Amino acid sequence: MGYETESIYKSLRCTLDELGYHQALSFDSLYLVKALVADLIQTTQSLKHYKELSQKTLAKCSELEVGLQPYKEDNARLVQECNRLHKKLISQKDNHEDLQKGK
Repeated sequence: MGYETESIYKSLRCTLDELGYHQALSFDSLYLVKALVADLIQTTQSLKHYKELSQKTLAKCSELEVGLQPYKEDNARLVQECNRLHKKLISQKDNHEDLQKGK
């Protein structure tokens, strides 16, 4: 066993212990475990990053929803007004047609 392998073993053993993995580590699996731990750490960091990004996005969405509320209310009022005017127009058209038929 060379100095490099022993150094990798000690470093990896320390990392595994910090992560709560106290099982035996053989030299045969050293490079595989090293790669898996690196993937685990990278995946954990990515998960943390995307969780934070998700929380920021949800907060921004909530802010936009609050700002959108006056427009929703205005839109509802305008739809009601449009429907009322449309009914009035139809009524006036019908009255006009009745007058034309009566001539």
